[in-house]
Amino acid sequence: MVQLETRAVICVTGNAIDVSEDLARRFIIVGLDAKLESPELRRFEGRFLDTIRERRSELMSAALTI
Repeated sequence: MVQLETRAVICVTGNAIDVSEDLARRFIIVGLDAKLESPELRRFEGRFLDTIRERRSELMSAALTI
């Protein structure tokens, strides 16, 4: 018998989804708003991947803190 740690990620998308009762403690509800009508058309200054490489340790620290 081998003991394993289990981890699960459940992503739910939709309109008017409601988390209630004991599930409210187990969900992180995230809302993303680009504040644009067509966010796929927005432009960014600089080189995206270069910025990530430069700030990798700061970004990883923030992600692990979450």
